[in-house]
Amino acid sequence: MLKITVLFTLLVMTLVLIENAASNDWTPMVKENYKRIYPAASPSTTDWYYIERLAIIEDDFINAVLMLAITFTGLYIGSTLKKPTKT
Repeated sequence: MLKITVLFTLLVMTLVLIENAASNDWTPMVKENYKRIYPAASPSTTDWYYIERLAIIEDDFINAVLMLAITFTGLYIGSTLKKPTKT
């Protein structure tokens, strides 16, 4: 049960990273949100890189936690269902 959960979570994390890399609007969205929160800030190019990377890591972490919870719940419910009786 644990192996299935971990493998599924790793799959989702990989898909999230691929989605973020393929998305054209990820960088402008992160910059817009950062500027909205800190209007007077003017980060350097290196700072922007780390800000974007942390936003992707945060998104990946949240998805991993949700997938672990949902997978454990689903596997637990599935394991408690009654098996058909042989007649």
